[in-house]
Amino acid sequence: MNDRENSGPQHIFRLAIPIIQVLGIAMIVSGIVIITGWSNILPPEAGIIILVMGVIEFLAVPAILRNVQNSKSDNFLEGARPGNKDGR
Repeated sequence: MNDRENSGPQHIFRLAIPIIQVLGIAMIVSGIVIITGWSNILPPEAGIIILVMGVIEFLAVPAILRNVQNSKSDNFLEGARPGNKDGR
C-alpha cells in the first residue's frame, strides 16, 4: 500500500489552492499589461479591476479555502444533533 491509501480521503481544496494561486498571478500580470498599455485590448480602468481581482484571488481565496479545509466537518446530516447525548 502506498501513502495515499493510508492517509485517508484527500480534500478537494488541497489540489485547487495552487491552481487558484497560479490563476491569480496570471490575472495580476494581465492587469499590469493592460494598465501599462502594452495591450490595447481593454482600457486601463479595466486593467485596474483585473489587477485588484487577481490580488484578491491570489491572497484571499486560498486563505478562505484553507480555513474551510481545516474546519471541523458538519456532522448534522450524519445524525449528530445538538440534543443527542450519545454524540450521534
